[in-house]
Amino acid sequence: MNRNVRLAIAGFGLVGRRHCDAIAATSGVDLVAVVEPGEVGQRAAAEQGLPCFNDIEEFFARSHADGMILATPNSLHVPLAMTCIDYGCPVLVEKPIATTSDDARVLVQHATKKLFRSWWDITDDTIR
Repeated sequence: MNRNVRLAIAGFGLVGRRHCDAIAATSGVDLVAVVEPGEVGQRAAAEQGLPCFNDIEEFFARSHADGMILATPNSLHVPLAMTCIDYGCPVLVEKPIATTSDDARVLVQHATKKLFRSWWDITDDTIR
């Protein structure tokens, strides 16, 4: 029996809500939770009927998803992606993957060391 892919979004501002709309328009995929510390994003998640967690650690302690989309401020991409990897959760990182090429390399090395399949949205020259 097939089941839908269950995704969560960290960051529910403009970009996170765009991902929400794309997920809603895609068959076989469900948005199951949002990670968002800000009141505006929390209200937006509530309006969508989605459970909302204040931080990524709280999400992993209380919930589960097949993958996480990071639509957070750029400075949070690396630490949040590393947390997802540490929890064994595939992660799609919005561009840029990191704010420096050194941080991008550290993240990629971390994912490689964990021998974990991760999804990267690398559409710019951040690590080239």
